[in-house]
Order: sequence, then structure tokens, then C-alpha cells
Amino acid sequence: MNAAYLAEIERVFLAHAGRGLMLSPADLVLVEQWDRAGLPLDVVTDAIAGAFEQRAARPNPNRRAVRGLAFVRHAVEDAERAWRSRGVGASVTGAAATTASTAVPRLRACVAAARPAAAGALAETLDGIAAALSRFGDATPNQDIYGPWAQLCSMAEDALWAALGADQRADIESELESRLGAERRRADPSHFRETWDAVRRRMLRQRLGFPDAGDLDYPADG
Repeated sequence: MNAAYLAEIERVFLAHAGRGLMLSPADLVLVEQWDRAGLPLDVVTDAIAGAFEQRAARPNPNRRAVRGLAFVRHAVEDAERAWRSRGVGASVTGAAATTASTAVPRLRACVAAARPAAAGALAETLDGIAAALSRFGDATPNQDIYGPWAQLCSMAEDALWAALGADQRADIESELESRLGAERRRADPSHFRETWDAVRRRMLRQRLGFPDAGDLDYPADG
């Protein structure tokens, strides 16, 4: 996940919520989903601000404190639909095609450096999506490069995790337990599984110096 993206969403949300010092693991799952979807930072932060403005306009002395990003989830989803319907950020220009042409080789190099055996297993996947990305030079305005890029990053993460040695996987899972063990007792099992997987993927990327789906630069709007 893009660190600056996360930090700004965290700053804006906590400033409006007036609570806490950091986002919860469940909140991180939502931010990662927005990042992977290629949702621009300003769309997310504007939706957060709007959700709290609407809340303030409906005073209720008995209402509960906002405790997580789930409060703004529907507002962000509405903002995403509006953004995509306008085609803002989705038109692909020559600059985007150039970015695509360099992104896949960079991903391939990271895979090869992290685990040579996985690079061989990923060759067909990499080449297939690279070919799809290369066609974005002739894309129409409503095509979005982030979908194929996020899919490719996710497939590469899965292959690299499978290629890790048992000791390496156990080390990451031990750290996950120390970070999230307390959440297990309070969270819904299916939601906890999503949180666990999102944090595991982030730790894997950090340890291997692996790119995130949000690392694909997009040309400026307009």
C-alpha cells in the first residue's frame, strides 16, 4: 500500500473522528481496497469529510462515537461510483501507456530478485497481462489500467508466498499473530480473515521490496 496514501487518509479520518492515534487493522483493509481499486486520494478524503459534515448536520446527543472507517464506507463507495461515471482519472493517455510499458518489467524484475523460482512460474501470467497493458495506448476513455495492474500484483504476491520457505512463512505468521491476536477475539471471523490476509500481503511486500498495486503512477486528470 502506498504509505503516503494511507497516512493522509488516516490523518483526515482521525481529525474528523476526534479519536485515536492510528487506524485499526480493519480500517487498513478498507484503505488497501481503495488503494488497489485506484481510487484517488482526494476522492476518498472528500468523501470522509462529507460523511462527517452530514453527521454534524443531524445533531443527536445520544449517538455513538465513530470508531472506524466503516462509518464512511458507503460515502466512499458513492464517491467512487460518481468518479468512475464521470471518467475522471480513467482516460488513458500516451503517458499512461508509457507507465504501463515500464511497470510490468519492473514487477518482473522484483519477482526475479525476490524468488527466481517464482519468476519462472509467473512468466505466462506476467507476459499475458503485460500484453493486455500494452494495448492501453489505444484505450477508450472508460478503460482503467489499475484493474489489470492490481490483478497482476495480487497474482505475483500469491506465487511469491507459495514460493517462500516454511520458516519464512512461519516467521511472518508469528509476527501477524503478535500484531492481530487481540483482534481475533473481538472481530467477526470472516472479517478477521480479510484483515489477516491484507496485513500478511503488506508484510510480504515490505520484506521483499515488492511493488504495491498503488505504485502504478497515473497521469494527472484532464
